[in-house]
Amino acid sequence: MIVINNILYVSKPDSGGITAINGLNGSTLFSAYVNGVSGTSYPAYGEGLIFAENYEVGFFRTTVDLVADNAYNGGQVWSISITPAPAESAYYSYGLVTYYDGYVFEVPYQLNQITSYVAGTGSTDWTDHTNFSITTIPTVGDGLVVVAGGNKVSAINISSGITQWSLNITGNITSTPSYSSGTFFLGTSSGYLYAISVAGTVLWKVNLGFPIEDTASLANGFIYVGTDGGNIYELTQSRGNIMWTYSVQGAVIASPVVSSNGIVYVGSTNGIIYALNATNGKPVWEKNLGASITANPVLVNVALFGTYLRLNSFLVSPTSR
Repeated sequence: MIVINNILYVSKPDSGGITAINGLNGSTLFSAYVNGVSGTSYPAYGEGLIFAENYEVGFFRTTVDLVADNAYNGGQVWSISITPAPAESAYYSYGLVTYYDGYVFEVPYQLNQITSYVAGTGSTDWTDHTNFSITTIPTVGDGLVVVAGGNKVSAINISSGITQWSLNITGNITSTPSYSSGTFFLGTSSGYLYAISVAGTVLWKVNLGFPIEDTASLANGFIYVGTDGGNIYELTQSRGNIMWTYSVQGAVIASPVVSSNGIVYVGSTNGIIYALNATNGKPVWEKNLGASITANPVLVNVALFGTYLRLNSFLVSPTSR
């Protein structure tokens, strides 16, 4: 799910396309390509367009298209066939899509291919191949687009499509990298949180003891990340020093959200969403939603939006107790 101009774009991979919902009153504005199945858990937005993959499951074969839809009425602007398409058995897997500065970067899930498309037309800019199956959403920073899979991470020049460096690290990479000020941050199944420079050098790594599945959130020089062991951490971006830890029941696999007034919002598989003081990790409030929280929440103005159990939505006021 993403939120643009108070419109929520919610992907429903198992039951249809992407639905646009008015974030102010909850009314449905439109549904895009409902005859297919959205293959993108996190669609991308840019230039007034929503980008996602559309799966059409046929009797003999499954076709996969990268689609650009008008973000305000759902009308299709362009569509291109993805080649090679994932196997039919992978139709519940998801395409990985990012928009940046006029281009869409797309990876058919668990393939070793990343393609850059011109956002306005869908024409191909470049395609690059890695020596591993890519399982993370492309992350852009400092002229590079970074992808990962297994225990490997690669950085590709955003303009030329040429791989700049590749790196092997400890454990399988289970979270999409985040980027800030010349550094990429990512977690692994072995519990390590890595900081990697744009030159491909490991700046530091810290073992948090449990697998890290959520993308680290970055704010004001700090990192906020959770683990499968139910711990939420604040660390320094510069050295990876742990500033505070807060423990919950259940795993934390949805990324934390940090507000401008210093509150960290994070959900757990125990069904509770927590508001923590970003300075010291002390609880401000918590709310039990009654179902496991596995998708990243989004904070917009005075409301916290999210999804749980894939198809249900919640809205929580940041002042809820």
